[in-house]
Formats: sequence, C-alpha cells, structure tokens
Amino acid sequence: MKEPKISAIVCALNEAKYIGPCLASLEKQTFKDFEIIVSDGNSSDSTLDIARKFTNRIVSSKDKNIASGRNKGARLARGRIVGFIDADCLVSPNLLNKVHHAFTHSKDCVGVATKFLPRSNSPIDKILVHVYGEFVSASLRLKPQVPAMCCFYRKDIFWKCGGLDERRTLNEDIDLSSKAGKLGRIVLLDEYVHVSMRRVRKYGYLRFILFHLKSFWSYNVAKNVLSTNYPPVR
Repeated sequence: MKEPKISAIVCALNEAKYIGPCLASLEKQTFKDFEIIVSDGNSSDSTLDIARKFTNRIVSSKDKNIASGRNKGARLARGRIVGFIDADCLVSPNLLNKVHHAFTHSKDCVGVATKFLPRSNSPIDKILVHVYGEFVSASLRLKPQVPAMCCFYRKDIFWKCGGLDERRTLNEDIDLSSKAGKLGRIVLLDEYVHVSMRRVRKYGYLRFILFHLKSFWSYNVAKNVLSTNYPPVR
C-alpha cells in the first residue's frame, strides 16, 4: 500500500460533540494524499463511533496526558509529515495543500504553523485570538512557541526532538516547537484554522489570560518541566 505524504492526527477524549465536524472538514481537503489518525484517550461517549465513520486508523488507550496520546498517533503515522489538529477545530479545504507546498518548496522547513480565528463572532474573542496569533508569529523569529491546536512537522524531525515530552502536563507543544526551531525553520501559513473558545467560556477571560501568562513564565523563565494541569473542558 502506498504511504500517504501527510498524517493528520486528531486526539480526542469524549469529544462526540465536536469531532464529527472536525473530521468532516479534513475529509473535504483538496489535497488527497493523506491519512486521518484518531488517537483516543478511552472515551466513554460516542467519540469512537463517530471517528470510525471517517477513518479506520484509530489508536485507543487510557493515556496519562495529551503528549502521550499525540505520540501514539505519531507512531501509527505512515506519512513523512505528521500534523496535530485539536478535535474542536475546523480547517479549510486548502489547508493540507498549503502544508505540503510549504514543506516541498522550502528545504529548511521542519514545521508549519497556522493562523487562527475563533469559532464565534464575539469581538472580544477575535481580539484575544488575534493577539495570541501575533505572539506566535513573532516567536518564530526568536524561540518558536507553536500550539498544537494545528501544527505540522517533518516526522524525522519530530522524533529527532524526542516527540512530545510526556513528562510535561502543559507546554509540551511549545517545547516541541522550540526544539524543532533549532533544527530548521517553522513556516507560518497564510491560512486560518477556526478554534473553539469553550475554554475561555469556562474559565472567564481574566482567569484564562492569567493562566497562560503563568504558563509562559513557567516554561520560558522558570524552566519547569512540569506545570499545572490543563483542566478538561467538555
């Protein structure tokens, strides 16, 4: 069987409300040479039933954290490019085409990041996501801070970095991008991925911002391996 060029990995735990639209948006890609992998954390709802409608590339186990789940998906990946997409994200039909183009037209490209838009029409949400996107963009010139909401890496580079650090309960994605950025260039696509604001709704704007400022300090200044757990939001 011919190996796909890209493996798109979606991690999920009780995401029946969101994973269907996410996988449907992946299925509509104009670029066809890819596979969808679902890494499930032992969901107790209908997440797996929904996932099986889109792919038979599924790994399911009770993982200790999201880093472990993403690594398990990457181990199953057959593509030379591995990507991670959150189960509550929606992607455009041209995303994987642009991802493939970035990797094939830039020899020093080791990773790809995207821009973000909220899945809501709230002006405050749009401002918050825009500010965060500007931070991610600026970080690519210094020390990449790329979230795993939607990102892609060359698989050999991913494993050369040790995959995602499973000791970390937070910032495992930021840590990966920082390591990968030392081995080549992470390209920011002119492509928007729509992200859920449900965590902001749960936390409230002030608590959410303070949580992430603390997280930034923990990783970049205090150099902590372990951080506060990211409480699940369903």
